[in-house]
Amino acid sequence: MFKKILSIFIFQLILVNSIALSKVVYDKNGIIITGYETEVFKNIYSQDTKRNISTAEAIKEYVLVIKIVSQVVSKNPDLINLIDNNLLSQIGEKNFENQIIKNYFRYKKIKNLYISQYIKDQFDTDELRVSLNEFKELNIPISKNNCNTYDQFYNFKDNNDFFVFLLEKFKKDANNFVFTIEGITYQACIDDAILNSLQSNVYLYLNQKILSIIRGTIQG
Repeated sequence: MFKKILSIFIFQLILVNSIALSKVVYDKNGIIITGYETEVFKNIYSQDTKRNISTAEAIKEYVLVIKIVSQVVSKNPDLINLIDNNLLSQIGEKNFENQIIKNYFRYKKIKNLYISQYIKDQFDTDELRVSLNEFKELNIPISKNNCNTYDQFYNFKDNNDFFVFLLEKFKKDANNFVFTIEGITYQACIDDAILNSLQSNVYLYLNQKILSIIRGTIQG
């Protein structure tokens, strides 16, 4: 008898949750979002960014995702096809078939394209310095033999020439940075791990600026 009552309770709980999740939580300008979609989006966002967001934040973010993806689908179908072909191999067919997951990662790639274009066209050494301010020191290995072995770590935090070089490396993958210390020639050894760490900080810094630019494109 207890098991029967428990089964009925669980069924009712699932039914209540299903009704709650299917409830429309946003309906404006042709965009309709349900509680289910919001919860799925919150989970994707949390797993991808390692940061939890509120339901209100999730709705706001998901609306932006829908608007931007819809705009690109409409105005630049070749780009969205290129993104989709790349996404399918990255997130797998099952995730790709889920429209919420697919649109989240579509938007992420679109945003990164905006950032890449901004770096190419407008990013300068002043902004680069600001984006790397969280590093108290910018210690990078240096070498006298083409980085076959490291001689020491050198702090490039106050080296203007290094920031000019680093900006060029971000923009068009510049060649190696060579400099002298007390008449001895060294090369800065920037491997993929170091470069990715620096780029991650730049992308985090530019994120809000790019979001403002993206919002401007859907309002204009």
